[in-house]
Amino acid sequence: MNKSQKVQYYKYLLIVFSILLLFGCAERKAKSNYKVAEELFKGGSYKDAATKYIEVIKYEKDIPEVEDSYYKLGIIYSKYLDDPASAIFYLEELIKRFPKANKMAQARKEIGYSYLYKLNKPDKAVIEFETIEKNFPSVSFLDEVVYLKGQAYLAQKKFDLAEKTYGNFTVVFKNSKYSEEVEYKLGLIKLNLGKDKEANDLLRQFIEKYPQSSYILLAKFDLGNSYENLGDLKKALEVYKSIGGDYPNQEALHTKISKLEERLKKKSKAAITRTPASIKKARTNAATRKVQPKKSAEKNNTKKRAKKNNTKKTSKKKK
Repeated sequence: MNKSQKVQYYKYLLIVFSILLLFGCAERKAKSNYKVAEELFKGGSYKDAATKYIEVIKYEKDIPEVEDSYYKLGIIYSKYLDDPASAIFYLEELIKRFPKANKMAQARKEIGYSYLYKLNKPDKAVIEFETIEKNFPSVSFLDEVVYLKGQAYLAQKKFDLAEKTYGNFTVVFKNSKYSEEVEYKLGLIKLNLGKDKEANDLLRQFIEKYPQSSYILLAKFDLGNSYENLGDLKKALEVYKSIGGDYPNQEALHTKISKLEERLKKKSKAAITRTPASIKKARTNAATRKVQPKKSAEKNNTKKRAKKNNTKKTSKKKK
């Protein structure tokens, strides 16, 4: 190797070394920013933490710190900075850049949550929840995913699909914290589907099982509705009156009570007017009216026969 070749060789090594040093510095900087971001996140300084996480994701190599930074940005914008559009953007970038990300299911759940509760797009939320059910059936929070999917169907008033989603929820997820609400919602769903007897049974069971539930007043109001639909007005009125002054929509409750009282009052008056004696008399009169035509016909026939006989007698005298 001559002198010129040696110079070129060393230049090449210098360039390679510089590049490696540059990447090494960039990686160290990304990890350093990630460490600071984590401390800020844990301390509740979410806006500052987001700034640092954004610095981390600028690093081009797919290291764990970059992956987690995308996820944390999604969480921060979704839960703390009230910016669902940004949350979805960073979480979808995570899915694109890290298709095997450790928190793929969590990311999709947060996307679905943002669509459902922040952007009012329950149809898009359902897609995310169904993807988790299909691809991550063993995740520890599957009960929450199914619960949210049912909520998304309810938001769209797709009561048949909500019924199917919640139908065996308490069997599959026996110890879920969502079981109580799901049991109430299932009664409400049956009511909306016109399955009043099933709704009545489920709501009565719920009230007996969860007497201190935060849904107890709503359940009683819906139970009253089911009794109305089944025609048991007295029982419906009894249930409505048991709800009391803590029901959130007092106007609707008082309207229900006053209308039912009026209906029962009219029904009671009608029953008093039609006494057994009056009913018997009405039946007798009806029977008499049915017999009268027959008697009238017999009377007419008798008159005709008498007239005929008189005619015969008159003709004999003439002779």
